[in-house]
Amino acid sequence: MQSQSYSPTNERVNDCSIAGHYTSMMDKGINAQACRFGLEATGVRSSVAITACTYAQSSQ
Repeated sequence: MQSQSYSPTNERVNDCSIAGHYTSMMDKGINAQACRFGLEATGVRSSVAITACTYAQSSQ
């Protein structure tokens, strides 16, 4: 997100953290959506939020 000029606020970091913590494929999908909606609520563009949440899931 920083590469897209979005600052990493505590809320945004927490949203990305949610995406990376799951125990099943169902949790993975739910957490990805929670991440996306959380980031979008802070003003992050949808396409950037999707990329950030996908990255968070693959890097944690």
